[in-house]
Amino acid sequence: MEKELARKFAACSAQFEEWFNTMTELTTQLEEQHAKRIRRIMANFFELDEELYRPLMREHPDLFPPKIEED
Repeated sequence: MEKELARKFAACSAQFEEWFNTMTELTTQLEEQHAKRIRRIMANFFELDEELYRPLMREHPDLFPPKIEED
C-alpha cells in the first residue's frame, strides 16, 4: 500500500480505537442483555485488525505510535 494511503488508514485506526473504547464504556450503562448484544456486534470489528491494520502495522510501523501500557 502506498505511504499516503497507509497514513490515512493509520489515522482512522486511532480514531476507531477511541470510538471503540468509548462505545464499550457506554455499554456499561445499558441493561446487561442489550449491552452484551451490542458488544457482540462490536466484536465483529476485530476482523478489521486481521484484514487491514495488522498487515499495515507490519508494512508501515512508523505510522503507528507505540502503545503505552497502563498499570
